[in-house]
Amino acid sequence: MSLSIIGNGFIGGFVSNKLNFLGIKHFLYTSKSFNLCDENTWKSLSTKTTQVFIAAGSMSSDENELQSVNHRPIKLLCKYLEDIGVKKVVFLSSGAVYGDYPYDTHPVIECKPSSIYGLSKLNAENSLLSSWGGALNIVRLYFTYGPHQKKPRLIPNLIDRIQKKEPILINNDGGPKITLNHVDDVSQHLINTFIVNNHETIIQNLASPFNISIKDLATQLATYIGTKPIFKFNNINEPNHTSLPFPDMWPKSGLLEDIFHAL
Repeated sequence: MSLSIIGNGFIGGFVSNKLNFLGIKHFLYTSKSFNLCDENTWKSLSTKTTQVFIAAGSMSSDENELQSVNHRPIKLLCKYLEDIGVKKVVFLSSGAVYGDYPYDTHPVIECKPSSIYGLSKLNAENSLLSSWGGALNIVRLYFTYGPHQKKPRLIPNLIDRIQKKEPILINNDGGPKITLNHVDDVSQHLINTFIVNNHETIIQNLASPFNISIKDLATQLATYIGTKPIFKFNNINEPNHTSLPFPDMWPKSGLLEDIFHAL
């Protein structure tokens, strides 16, 4: 296996560090050395590459940017990867593709994204499924937290709002509920289950059993900080983002201790 990781952000960078620790050689490409939106940079990809982990993507609130980065390059990228001899793609997607479900999601149910981000990821998945001829692992992540995480990701954003005494939007029932995952657990399963072993075409949720409402999470975070959160009820209930747990994906320590140690 000759592995290339496209994207050295929060997930891609952590996976790369763990691969280095395990002694697994790979190439890591930043957004400057391999830009999904710039075909000229694709030539930087090693021609020895047989497997690609696509961890790059946008979390922008701008619809055009989301589609331009997360979706539109995929078909051309598939052709380029096939031309240089790549045999397998692992694609980092999101549980946001499911949309609003009152129960834990799983890959068998219909995807009905309720956000432009979720739609951009689902469009990318569909492009991969229709354009890629080799092995394909689509991995749908939920809310991941860990070392050096920054806004706009959920946990740093909540802590920032609590400390600044800014209101946190919640549903009437305290939701939405979310599934939380530590990046160390996520990266370990990405490597063991998908990058190293699985050479079939599959779609899989990667999620822990940690489901919690935004109200409960913010309250516990505020208590840990030594203050109280301010809540504001949403006019429109936000959908839950929870999943059936991935086998053996158990957190290593208590949630709050884990979060603050990670940050």
